[in-house]
Amino acid sequence: MYPPPYDQVTNEIHAAPISTRLPSAPRPNPDAIGATWKYFPETSHYLSWSFLEYWQANGGLPVFGFPLTEEFSELNADTGVDYTVQLTERQRFEYHPENAPPYHVLLGRLGAELLVSQGRDWTTFPTADPSAPHYMPATGHAIDERFWDYWSGRGLDVGDPGVSFRESLALFGYPLSEPMMETNADNDTVLTQYFERAVFEWHPDNPPEWRVLLRRLGAEALSDRGW
Repeated sequence: MYPPPYDQVTNEIHAAPISTRLPSAPRPNPDAIGATWKYFPETSHYLSWSFLEYWQANGGLPVFGFPLTEEFSELNADTGVDYTVQLTERQRFEYHPENAPPYHVLLGRLGAELLVSQGRDWTTFPTADPSAPHYMPATGHAIDERFWDYWSGRGLDVGDPGVSFRESLALFGYPLSEPMMETNADNDTVLTQYFERAVFEWHPDNPPEWRVLLRRLGAEALSDRGW
């Protein structure tokens, strides 16, 4: 795979380019098939164990996208603790061994983090009328009708019948804005609504099942790192 750092025959040290050591560096296609891991040739990365189980159980490709890195350790700014994390196209998985399943895998608050990186304070955004459908008192915002079925129809599976409110909340979080027109990373100007863990976009020209798309926040986070 990679050259060894030290050659015992010649007593030479081999240095590999830093790009090959990054978590985002492509991994080779394995010869075998594993029961606890899956290789994605589309991005040349793996998902394994708890992250793979979470990915498969809670929406898979449409919700999370393909993995963009391998697992790596990262300091959590809120807790000051290092956690094992992995970036997918639309999310950041975090492994919290101190939590019992299913909360041992948590999602990054990438929607909230994106607003912070843009210098935008969601608490200053215009709020919704409390009588509006799907109003959330916790943040003062209402989930747009075009996004409601997507938000309420998916969630973290904790065993509730159907998809419960708390399951949807665990997956996407509360709305942090009202819907607004914004230009995304693909230079498309679309109706957009920010949530704690996602950014929803409305693409009316797509087939019905693809009119609601989630912004590729994991890919944007990866780009911000320069990886």
